Amino acid sequence: MEQQVLQLLLLLQQQARLQTLSRKGWWLLVALLITVVVVISIGYIYYNRQQTPYRRFLRNWRSRDDDADNIILQLEQPEIMNGQWPPRISFA
Repeated sequence: MEQQVLQLLLLLQQQARLQTLSRKGWWLLVALLITVVVVISIGYIYYNRQQTPYRRFLRNWRSRDDDADNIILQLEQPEIMNGQWPPRISFA
């Protein structure tokens, strides 16, 4: 009888250890997932904030002639209204 009680106590103790380990493993998994998400987010933000030469060009670019920004708006109204492009557009 005593031997059965001891075996039962040992079994309960082993199960308690396994539950404790599984709880530790659960928190470790959650901490690992949070760390991965934070690192990926920081990398994504850093990558998008980097100034590439092309982005710098787009930010700093200014037209030499502001009137020439949109040629279509410079077309005469009758040419636009008949639904056809003019025969030629001169930039001079």
